[in-house]
Amino acid sequence: MRPCATPGCSSLVKRGRCDRCSKRKASKPTENRAAWYLQARHWYDSARWRHQWQPRLLREQPLCVRCLAAGKTVPSEVADHIEPHRGRYERFWDWDNLQGLCVQCHNAKSRSERQ
Repeated sequence: MRPCATPGCSSLVKRGRCDRCSKRKASKPTENRAAWYLQARHWYDSARWRHQWQPRLLREQPLCVRCLAAGKTVPSEVADHIEPHRGRYERFWDWDNLQGLCVQCHNAKSRSERQ
């Protein structure tokens, strides 16, 4: 016997999850996030984003906005949405909602938005 695969559950099972955890449905925000995330993935992979929008933004904002505000000059490498688009098409393609960030700032911002 081993612990249930669900984090925080102390039930012992032969393998996988206990009955209680396997019957538990995914929470609504997780289901919604998964749906819009999969849709938005196609937008990031589009030629419009990869060959027009992102390169243009990085040319126009060559330095990371957050690092620049802190007095550092670090090149921007990622076109980031200032306000998360959450799967909204018009918000994704809103030019005024984009900023250039370095990888470290982008990862920190994304991490804080997920929490």
